[in-house]
Amino acid sequence: MNKKYLLISALVFSFGLHAEKIQSIENYLTLHASDNQEAVSSYLSKRCAATFLVVAKIFNNENKPDDKKVSDTMTKAAVKMIETASYIDASVAKRDVLDVAVDVNAEVKRIFNNENKPDDKKVSDTMTKAAVKMIETASYIDASVAKRDVLDVAVDVNAEVKRIFNILWEVSEDSYARTAVYLSPHVDDLKVCQTIAQS
Repeated sequence: MNKKYLLISALVFSFGLHAEKIQSIENYLTLHASDNQEAVSSYLSKRCAATFLVVAKIFNNENKPDDKKVSDTMTKAAVKMIETASYIDASVAKRDVLDVAVDVNAEVKRIFNNENKPDDKKVSDTMTKAAVKMIETASYIDASVAKRDVLDVAVDVNAEVKRIFNILWEVSEDSYARTAVYLSPHVDDLKVCQTIAQS
């Protein structure tokens, strides 16, 4: 009876260790359901990329063609998730700059929009024209500039994915030390990520 109790306690405790290192994607979704959807989508893309990379590493075995195929498929899925996160982060950053320009323009107009003071009116009119020009320019940005923005952001996204990957890999190693199985702590997250990747 004591051995069963110790085994069950050890399993519950080990599960608790995983939970402390990183929460499941389902828990994340529950906790952040009402948060900014772009932020949630960005994190989920990064988290799924890291999850796919962990699974790719587990199955990366040149001597087993079926395992290698799984590894290659997971790697491709990770790349798509990194691209998705990069596009989300780049579009948010670009929109944030435009939002600031609009806000600054509104504030300048509020402060300097005095018909009785020609210098104030001139500043207000100049700032309005500049803001309109910025918005027009941003609207017609050519594809190469947009692509470069995404590539610039991709460096940061890759660094974030690597940090998440390292945490997930540590969870895998802990699992292997206890159970001789690397994959088990990632199965539920992998299912969610595959659903996300297919949508």
